[in-house]
Amino acid sequence: AHREVQELINWSWTKGVNFECILGIIALRLLSFGFSDPLQFNAYSDPDFGVLDFLDTFNAHSGALDLLTSSWAALLAGGWPVFQQLHLVSKKLID
Repeated sequence: AHREVQELINWSWTKGVNFECILGIIALRLLSFGFSDPLQFNAYSDPDFGVLDFLDTFNAHSGALDLLTSSWAALLAGGWPVFQQLHLVSKKLID
């Protein structure tokens, strides 16, 4: 499933392709953090794993931080699912 979602993300950023679907794709990717262990990718195998490492891994797997820093118009137009999923991930990290 991750491969198909990544292919959709890559496709949506292709020049000339409609960018409206990127919000939904990233929201789907965030679900993998919200409904599973958000530290699943490498926190347990690296004793020096810190917050910046998490953010780097989180962005590599979701693209959410890139979206937050580059596409405010898209987020304001229809990004509520992304913020909803970011809230879910943050709650899991606090717990």
